Amino acid sequence: MRMTASNRVSGDRRGSREDGGFRGLRLIWRTGGRWERFFLLCPLWWGIYMLILLVVSSPVSGGFARLLVVGFSFGALLDVWLTPVFSSTVLRASLGTGLNRDDENARLFAEYLDSLGQEGRWRFGNLLSLAYLGVMFGWGAIAVAFTSIAGMENSWAFYPLYLAFVVVLWSIYRLLLRRLVREARRAGYPIQHPGRSPG
Repeated sequence: MRMTASNRVSGDRRGSREDGGFRGLRLIWRTGGRWERFFLLCPLWWGIYMLILLVVSSPVSGGFARLLVVGFSFGALLDVWLTPVFSSTVLRASLGTGLNRDDENARLFAEYLDSLGQEGRWRFGNLLSLAYLGVMFGWGAIAVAFTSIAGMENSWAFYPLYLAFVVVLWSIYRLLLRRLVREARRAGYPIQHPGRSPG
């Protein structure tokens, strides 16, 4: 069966995205410090923790379903885990590599982070991300023991409570990111919202 031109283009694009992803990971690991590497490995820490809790929760009624919800919702807070990775050092190293959507935006954001005098990082954001990780670990434990904590056999109340909490966490972090961008613009750095990539 012959491969059509559209199939070849689609395959090339997928390969390009995968290559870019691996190059980005290598760049962050090579140029980043402890903060950047810790949050780069955040999905690994989360995965290990979820596996441990899944083993612990096996005899608990409804624990598996609750853990799945907590586990997958980790991705909803992607900005929380990615923002600490992009320090000024990492952003500068990414310039000209094709990894940024906009190199000029990445350069301006790196300059603003340097101007904060916090080793090229948004220190408050990093600490907040670390606190969020602790909160998520706590919710994982609550998911296992919810029926014991709440004193009820039916655990349906867990889901709206937890999902509402995740929405609140996400909203707070996005508001703080927008405030960071506004402060950068007021300081003379006309950056766009950093979003989910270096640029």
